[in-house]
Amino acid sequence: MNYKLLVLDLDGTLTNSKKEITPFTRETLLQAQEKGLHLVLASGRPTYGIVPLAEELNMKQYGGFILSFNGGKVIDLMTDKVLFEQALPPDIVPVLYNRSKEAGLAILSYNGKYILSEHPENKYVQYESFLTKMKIKATDDFLRDLHQPADKCLVVGEPEMLEPLEAFPKRSDCVNAIFISYAASLIVPRVGEVSRCGVLAKYDNVSFAKSLGTVVTERLVDTLTILLITGVTVLLQLPIFVTFLQQTGTKIPSLLHLLTSVWFYIVLFCFIGVGMLLYYLRKTLFFYERVKGFVLNIWEGVMSLKGVRNIPLFSFYTLAIWGCYFFHFYFTFYCFAFTAHLSILAALVMFVGGTFAVIVPTPNGAGPWHFAVISMMMLYGVNETDAGIFALIVHGIQTFLVVLLGVYGLAALSLTNRQRK
Repeated sequence: MNYKLLVLDLDGTLTNSKKEITPFTRETLLQAQEKGLHLVLASGRPTYGIVPLAEELNMKQYGGFILSFNGGKVIDLMTDKVLFEQALPPDIVPVLYNRSKEAGLAILSYNGKYILSEHPENKYVQYESFLTKMKIKATDDFLRDLHQPADKCLVVGEPEMLEPLEAFPKRSDCVNAIFISYAASLIVPRVGEVSRCGVLAKYDNVSFAKSLGTVVTERLVDTLTILLITGVTVLLQLPIFVTFLQQTGTKIPSLLHLLTSVWFYIVLFCFIGVGMLLYYLRKTLFFYERVKGFVLNIWEGVMSLKGVRNIPLFSFYTLAIWGCYFFHFYFTFYCFAFTAHLSILAALVMFVGGTFAVIVPTPNGAGPWHFAVISMMMLYGVNETDAGIFALIVHGIQTFLVVLLGVYGLAALSLTNRQRK
């Protein structure tokens, strides 16, 4: 077969570990060009970072090409004509610059034969200079001194600091996605968690699987928080909980009996057996790799908790959110004469009971939440009719608010993202 074009990557392909072309490689490529083969040097490097290698191979003489900036620019060396160029939109560069500053990272770009950066001492900026053989031009105002249009910008730093930049959805989109998720769960219980991930994937290019992983993490944190709240509440109001369990027919011994049942272990071993079978058959299943990749992305999202840089602030926000959940429920007691006298501990008991009740997958907890709140309110002397009125009105207002915010979130999301386009 007679080849007419040879496309070469640079680092580790054309050049060695010292970023140099070995004599053997140079001689081989020169001979190939003499026989009519055209060379293309393809790299993420800027054009000026590739030119010295092209000159070393006499590519201008033989009609070679440079593909620089990851394909953002293609040049015919014989004529110096730019065959293709796709620069960064001018409005994108300030966004990249501001994001890098917020994250405490250095950003660089290229002005002709110079690397432009506000951080010339940064080791990654220095490495880019070594890699491209281009000098660094320091500046105190990156946006002012950068020549437009810019073909490429690099945000450089330690890997653990760069990872969060892969997915940085707009704050307004996150808020609207939450509004939509609550409303969606009114139609199909729990679908809101999935819809939130879908919204961020559509409008902010956030990996659906990784986003789903953060939802899993969020639920784990919520579970730990409510277990903590429940533990404190049970210790403070133990007689009330015992009475509630007795009156609703929920007996602790009956739950323990389940764990000693033969059928429980039969079902458990069946699940284990199916799991082991799938494990040994995994490589024969055509969808294994796809599922594996999806699961790994979810796990990456779950492990995003390790990347939280301000644990105290994260903990404060978590407790503050649950505090808001509780107090918006407690303050409604003062709207009715028959609940105004109830203590904050009584509200805490009902709040915990209602929280566990909504685990049952019904729209906005309708049914189980009412049962839990009404039953516990009756333990504090409120008659069944009044307790039912309280539960219906409070839940109805909450549901109306969820619908209203869901409609707003859907409209705002469509409008704001249409304007960005």
